[in-house]
Amino acid sequence: MPPAQLAIPLTLLLGALLALAMSPSSGGALRLPPQMVSAHLDDHPPMRMLRISIEPGASLPWRRDALPHAGYLVEGELWVVGRDGSETVIRPGDALAECMDVARRGSAGPTGATVIVFYTREA
Repeated sequence: MPPAQLAIPLTLLLGALLALAMSPSSGGALRLPPQMVSAHLDDHPPMRMLRISIEPGASLPWRRDALPHAGYLVEGELWVVGRDGSETVIRPGDALAECMDVARRGSAGPTGATVIVFYTREA
């Protein structure tokens, strides 16, 4: 077989072997060395993730947050209003980073809103 005809099958075989070697274990979980996991946890404060669903047209109370957090709008619309009168409309796919110690409140649009929020907690 000429070398040019062998190139494609050999490339496919090599790619399959590399993919197999780099794949996570059969349980679907990526296994990391313990020292890598503990080093990562030591560098980051404890965090939690919440999925928050807000009913259509519902408004959240005014609030100020003492801890940083960020979110991602999954569906619906969220209108965020600041005490200074500033308004922001957040749509699906938008990320939001909440400012600490800034008064604001949110209202869901006519179809409601679902947000994934990542909160840090005090260590």
